[in-house]
Amino acid sequence: MADYLHPLMCCRELEEYIAEQADGYARLGASGCFFDDSALIFRINQVELFAHGRFRMNSSPRINVAISAHGFGHLTQTVAVLQALSHRYENMTLRIQCALERSIIAARLGKHDFEHERIPMDVGLVQPDPLNVDLSSTLEAYAVFHQRFDQKIKTESLKLKDWGADIVLSDISYLALAAAASAAIPGIALASLTWDHIVKAYFDLDAPKVHDWYQQIQEAYRLSTLALLPEPALVGQIFEQVKHIAPVYIPGQRKSIIRDQLGLKTDDTRALVLCSLGGIASANIPTEAMLKQRDFHWIVDMDRTLPPADHMHTIAQLADWPYRDILASVDAVIGKPGYGTAVEVAAHDLPFVYTRRGHFPDEPIISAWLDRHTRSLEISNADWFAGNFTQPLETLREKPRKPGLAFNGAEQAAEIISDFL
Repeated sequence: MADYLHPLMCCRELEEYIAEQADGYARLGASGCFFDDSALIFRINQVELFAHGRFRMNSSPRINVAISAHGFGHLTQTVAVLQALSHRYENMTLRIQCALERSIIAARLGKHDFEHERIPMDVGLVQPDPLNVDLSSTLEAYAVFHQRFDQKIKTESLKLKDWGADIVLSDISYLALAAAASAAIPGIALASLTWDHIVKAYFDLDAPKVHDWYQQIQEAYRLSTLALLPEPALVGQIFEQVKHIAPVYIPGQRKSIIRDQLGLKTDDTRALVLCSLGGIASANIPTEAMLKQRDFHWIVDMDRTLPPADHMHTIAQLADWPYRDILASVDAVIGKPGYGTAVEVAAHDLPFVYTRRGHFPDEPIISAWLDRHTRSLEISNADWFAGNFTQPLETLREKPRKPGLAFNGAEQAAEIISDFL
């Protein structure tokens, strides 16, 4: 719940307003008050009131966006929401804080310009490839990131004020959310998972440093004004205020010319199967086994040359296509159950054979969601590397389609965020 009041409203008037608007929250249980020239935030139990002295919608909002650089999934989620916001605010100004290259962000965001601060806003996990985690390097990265963490919050808070941010949107940087609270700026989390779950899953919380990091992460998330949880989400009770929204993704366009682009003969009706581990080129694709499986055309996402075969193709042959259009144009997908792939195969009703990464705590949530809403099947890592895909794919392709879902989470998020602008 968010309401906008004049910043000079006296305490008596504010208490009366709370009694009227929040009923059960009439008693002031403020956990903290932050004063700023342009904003006054009161945290009152579960109700947060933002006083910005504004009574009309801001037609040119300045939105500071913090995006995890752990893969491309967080970027894709955020871009979907930003695109939906751009339909409401053509003149919005964006500053994107993300360690990914500007070209990668721009390719997904499209025509809307943005300022780019290429800095890490969280750690996530250090992975040499999409299926494995480098635990020692991850620990080192957290140690560096959490050095003088309180000072980092202050620094980011000052940057937000200097830039004139109206709101912070974070997927899922806890540093950005803590900085927003310090600067008395609404901080909105877009969270299909949170990094405290990842730390707990991979490391010993009894280790002194790990325990400290874990507490700092959770405390920072609790400072969020609101968390938007796109289905399927793993978050728990860390956020004080949440709204559940539909799955968030950028729709792909199905293009029948994909077969011509790959050079297939007109009488070749074999199904196209995209083999991808989240849009990131990987060596974890069993191409030797695929060479022997000629019942399908395999489109593999990897950065090395394939042996010549008429049924083997690389994603490089479709280099001018957005990845989402490639996925929307194939007949089936094999990969890992990341959020983005799960939602896209559901949206396009594609058979999906997948293998898990191991300790990733959101995978049970996503796997259960896939079982309910898609034609999907999990195989073991051993079956993956042995290339045992053909029978599962044939089985799934014969199954009836699942009832459709609403995939308008980005539009829902934009509507909710608009209430803070």
